[in-house]
Amino acid sequence: MKIKSILILMALALAVSACGAQAGSPSTSDRITCEAPEGETIPMPTTYLYFEHNSTAGDTGVHGMFDSSSFAELCVYDPSGNQILAVKPQNQLADLTMAGIFFESREPEHTEVSVEDHLRNFPEGQYAVRGVTYDGIGYHGAATLTHNIPKPPKMIFPLEMADEADIKSQIIVPSGVVVAWEPVTETIFGKPVTIKAYEVIVRSLLPNDPNGFSHDNLDIHLSASTTRLAIPDEFWIPNTPYEFEVLAVEESGNQTLVSGFFETGESMAGVPTPASTESYTVNLTPADFVSEINNPYLPLLPGTKWVYEARLEGGTVERNEMEVLAETRIVNGVTATVVHNLVFVEGQVVEEAYDWYAQDKDGNVWYLGEQVDNYVNGVLDNHAGSWEWGVDGALPGVMMWADPSAHVDEEYRQEYYAGETEDMGQVLSVSESVTVPFGAFENVVKTYDFSSLDADSQEHKFYAPGIGLVMEIDLLSGKEVVLLEFTPPSP
Repeated sequence: MKIKSILILMALALAVSACGAQAGSPSTSDRITCEAPEGETIPMPTTYLYFEHNSTAGDTGVHGMFDSSSFAELCVYDPSGNQILAVKPQNQLADLTMAGIFFESREPEHTEVSVEDHLRNFPEGQYAVRGVTYDGIGYHGAATLTHNIPKPPKMIFPLEMADEADIKSQIIVPSGVVVAWEPVTETIFGKPVTIKAYEVIVRSLLPNDPNGFSHDNLDIHLSASTTRLAIPDEFWIPNTPYEFEVLAVEESGNQTLVSGFFETGESMAGVPTPASTESYTVNLTPADFVSEINNPYLPLLPGTKWVYEARLEGGTVERNEMEVLAETRIVNGVTATVVHNLVFVEGQVVEEAYDWYAQDKDGNVWYLGEQVDNYVNGVLDNHAGSWEWGVDGALPGVMMWADPSAHVDEEYRQEYYAGETEDMGQVLSVSESVTVPFGAFENVVKTYDFSSLDADSQEHKFYAPGIGLVMEIDLLSGKEVVLLEFTPPSP
C-alpha cells in the first residue's frame, strides 16, 4: 500500500531494531522462543494476520498486527508449528518493552510471486501467537488466516490508474467530488465473500513540510453498505496532484485495493463563468460548413439510429432513442443536421429534443442549438435547456474535433448561452478500450464534460470510430448510459 509507506517504514525499522541486526542465523542461545515460566498465561487481546492484494499494482503481501499492554518477546507460528515471526526489544527499548507492532511484508509483483504461491506459503488456519510480558507472564493467542481475498472494487470515479505518469489524463474540478465504486460480492476466485467494510484514502502527492513527512491526507472507514463518499470541498487544493486508494475488507481481514492518480484543476470559482467568458467568440460563416457530417467519432448521417439504456437508483430503467433525421434546419444561416432524441423512464417520455449540428470544412462537428420539451407525468412542463446560435447572444461550440488527438487536455466550449447553458469539454484520451452491450471497441475517444454553471454536472463520455457515442458515466451519481443498439444509415 503506497499511501501508508511512511508508517510501514517506521514499523519495519522498529522491528529490525527490536530483533537486533546480526549476520547469519542466530545461535541456539540467541533464538527467541517466547517461553514464559510455568504457570497461567493471559490472552493477547489483538492478533491479526491477513493478505493485502493490490489489484492495480499487481502485487500481494501479508500484514500482521499484534497488540497488548506490553511484551518483552513476541512469536508467531504457522499451522505446522514453524516460527514465522520473532520480536524482542533490546537494550533501552527492552526496559520499556513494546505494546504492539504492525508489519507489512514485502509485496513482490505477481510475476515474481503469484497469488497462488502466497497461498501455498501461508496456508489457511490458526497461527499461534506466544509472548512474554515485561514481568515474565506468558501471553497466548491465535490469528486466523483465510484465503478469501476479495475482488477489487470497480471504480466509478475517479478512475483506476496504475501509472502516475498518466495523471494529466484525469483532471477533476475540486468541488462536489464524490468517490464512488461498485460493491464487491466475490473473491478473486469467484466465490461469494462477505465484505465488512470499505476504506477510502486520498492523499496529496505534495508534502506540506520541508522533510516530506506530512501530506494532506484523508482516510475514512465505511460500512459495507456504503459505496460512495463525498469529499469536503475544504480538503482540496487547486492544481495539486493526488493519489487515492479504495479497499474492500472481508470479514477475516483480507483486503483488496485499487488505486489511481488525478490532479485538481481550478476551484469552481476559477472555471470559466459568464463574467469571465465575455471574450468567447465564434468567427464562422455559412461558407465554412459542409453539407454532411462524416466525422468518424460522431457520424451523423440521415437514417442512423442509436438506443441507449441506463439503470437508475432503485433499478428504474432509462431508455434514450436517437435518430438522425432527413430534414434540416437553418440555424444562423447554416444548414444544420437534425437529431431527434427521446428519453423514457419506465416507458414514459420525460424529454424530447431536436439537436442541431453542422460540420466545418476541417471536419470539426459543431453544436448549434437544441429545442427541448421536458415532461412531468407525461405532460409537457417546460423547455429548459433550449438555445439557438444567434438568438439572445447564444454561440455554438465544438462537439467533436476532426483530430481529437491534437486537442488532448485542452478545454473547449460545447455550447454557450450565458447563464443558461455553458457546457465544456476536454479530450482525455484517444486510445480507450470500451465494452458495452452492443459490442467491444478500441481506439475510443474519452472526454470529460462539465458545466461552468453547475458543479454537479460532470461526465466522462466515450466515442467509438464509426459509431459515435457508446457510453457516458455520471461522475457524481455513478450512472452509466450504455449503447444497446446501433443502426447505420441505408447505403
